Amino acid sequence: MAEASPVEVFDLIVAALAGTALNQAVSHMGVMHEGSPRLDRSFAVIPATAAGFVDGRIQNTVPGARIGDRYTIELGHMLKPKAGLTAYRVALQDLKIAIVAITNGLVSELSVSDIARTIEGGGQYLVTRFSLRVFYRMSLVQS
Repeated sequence: MAEASPVEVFDLIVAALAGTALNQAVSHMGVMHEGSPRLDRSFAVIPATAAGFVDGRIQNTVPGARIGDRYTIELGHMLKPKAGLTAYRVALQDLKIAIVAITNGLVSELSVSDIARTIEGGGQYLVTRFSLRVFYRMSLVQS
């Protein structure tokens, strides 16, 4: 488990996804926010409202608090009437790409859960959401 700060973890997740073929959503509210254009193959990283301290440490000799941050990751795909199941295939492929990119971009313990897909925007947009929990050590010394 690496030492990090909440900002560093957030930046690493965004950078990992930005390094793929996915487009970053313009709005910080997610891929379906009203003020954001609906981009095909888009992503958004939405931090939870608060980080949580996790009981115990992996190594008792290592200083710092063990933190578990939770994020919602959204992937957006345009649905085109004549494309058949293409958007679903691309969405499944992009889900794997996103998870692999995040896993390779972080040197922390992490878990992925709650994968769900919804059709939104009057049937024109497929949104895949999943929860990401990242565990790391955070120094309790002010710098």
